[in-house]
Amino acid sequence: SADVSGPDHHKKHKRVSVEPSPEHHEIKKADDDDNDSVGSDNARKPLAESTPDELREMDPEVETDILKSVTALHHIHNRASTYVVVLLLTLAMCICSITIPSRFIGQMVNLGPTSNNAAYRRTLVKSCAHLARELVLNDGFSRMEQGEIAGTLKGILNQLRAADTAVRRGESRNVAQ
Repeated sequence: SADVSGPDHHKKHKRVSVEPSPEHHEIKKADDDDNDSVGSDNARKPLAESTPDELREMDPEVETDILKSVTALHHIHNRASTYVVVLLLTLAMCICSITIPSRFIGQMVNLGPTSNNAAYRRTLVKSCAHLARELVLNDGFSRMEQGEIAGTLKGILNQLRAADTAVRRGESRNVAQ
């Protein structure tokens, strides 16, 4: 594209001048008579430099330069090709989301119960550690007696085995195989 901001840009293209009509001369003379006392600083520009009412022809080079600069300013979200690409990507994602995971539906169904059992297994390990420490210390500060602690520890160990089996192999605690 051509440099439009340079100081010699007006020299590249041929200017078309439009002569003002005689009516404009009469209006100009009347205005000059009214503004004689104002001074030379406020004098109006000559009529040839003012914008005429008639249309001027545009140079074909200028027209192509303007067209290039306007199309360069079009953002990517205004182009039809962008919408076509996004539509195709959305369609591809829909097809992939339906066909590819269909092999893993069994694993995805069990994802919630498996993660719940894994968290439950962590909790049971902490409880086992606490009860085993209380059973070994037997310092009298526990609120439970030794037989009660041993029975609770045995029940927690059974629950831990079931949760561990559910996480590793399934078949129990709401986890399908």
